[in-house]
Amino acid sequence: MRAVYCSETSSLAVLEILVGLPFGVDHPAYRIVDLTVPDDSIVHLDVEPATPDSQSLGAAALGRHLAIAVPSVVNPLEKNVVINPLHPRFDRVKPGSLRSFRLDPRLG
Repeated sequence: MRAVYCSETSSLAVLEILVGLPFGVDHPAYRIVDLTVPDDSIVHLDVEPATPDSQSLGAAALGRHLAIAVPSVVNPLEKNVVINPLHPRFDRVKPGSLRSFRLDPRLG
């Protein structure tokens, strides 16, 4: 299933990037885009702690909804928002500003 993976905050987005990068390499430049998703289009799934069934539960929910909010595995106090780009109401997702972003080299 196609999906747009987002975080509620830029700091969580950075953490989500860092856990997927090998340690000790130069980090590329990134871009952060602000997206606005109507609150009534986001279904909140509180699947904490994450279990092997969490991913299939999320995929099933995303098939029915424009967006789902799920606790981050990296920081369960914050949420990631996953958007379904094939949903008929995807046009309700509005892009905002696009900003360049570079990770602090001390993080690598």
